[in-house]
Amino acid sequence: MSESCCENPQLQWESRRIVDRFADVLACANCRRTHKVEDWAISLPLPMPEQCVNCGGDMRVDTSRSRHGLPERVSACASCGLSGKATRKLHRKLARLHPSGEYLQAAEAASDGGRTVLAFKLATAHLAYVEDHPRARILRIRGLEALGLVDGALAEAWQWFDEGAPSDVLGIIAGLEAARGNLEGTVEALERGLQIDPQNIDMWTDYAEIQAHLDDREGALVSAGYGLGDPDLKQRCLEVVATIGERFYAEDRLEAALEAVNRAGKAKQESVSVSWLTARIAARLKQWEESQAWLEVTLKLDPQHVYARQALERIKPRESKRGGGWFGWLGGTGRDGED
Repeated sequence: MSESCCENPQLQWESRRIVDRFADVLACANCRRTHKVEDWAISLPLPMPEQCVNCGGDMRVDTSRSRHGLPERVSACASCGLSGKATRKLHRKLARLHPSGEYLQAAEAASDGGRTVLAFKLATAHLAYVEDHPRARILRIRGLEALGLVDGALAEAWQWFDEGAPSDVLGIIAGLEAARGNLEGTVEALERGLQIDPQNIDMWTDYAEIQAHLDDREGALVSAGYGLGDPDLKQRCLEVVATIGERFYAEDRLEAALEAVNRAGKAKQESVSVSWLTARIAARLKQWEESQAWLEVTLKLDPQHVYARQALERIKPRESKRGGGWFGWLGGTGRDGED
């Protein structure tokens, strides 16, 4: 580590545009000192036979070169100057940065490590030299998005879909449309994808979140139900349930709020947001034992939940009195117990 870096260095890769090229930059997240720059030429268009895999330029026949004193016709890029043979050699060298020596595996490893530009370059090489593989396509699309070229990512994703891509690409398109702030395009892509593949719970979960954002409450609850049984999607779906329930609670529509949280079924016990809301609904309905039970669930999930602990300390003595006049936390409608 360089002496000029900070006392608590945290190195991470990030992608930057440098003039007309892109680079993977290893920098310290604390002091922002740059430790390494990997400046790559990349082919933004999908590789075509007449284009350079290295930079996307046009390949032309170069007759100015010679070998052993004899003129040689070589296909070379008009932009970067590399021949087709030199370009392939360069990419093989980059692939060998990974133990497998394979373009796609090296690209995925580079992406996982935050080296977006290198991953994009290797994914492009896989498409050009090996096969049209979905994972390589996705790496390119995600790479374009990460480099701030969202319109290019969308164009490539739609082109892939028109060529017969799996319906999952519509979920990617929906995410890209959301990144552009085009909610109408997001909804259209998700609905189109779900018509093709109605069992795609990833898209149902995305759809539920969009419906919640648009305040389509019943639609959001129905869509979220598809992902509640999936371990990887459950928490996102529970957050949708909690969001809709909180809106009903804020409007003093307690029965509707209760119906919303009950859509989560047994999964209610796995979400702080849902269990805390359920406890508050029960208290408003003067169901003291039910409220106490859900406060205990909340504290089991989050022992540091201050508002649930305060409520539980107050509900125990009051529950025994079965009294009227309730206390401050009942009026708190927010997830953190605030008004």
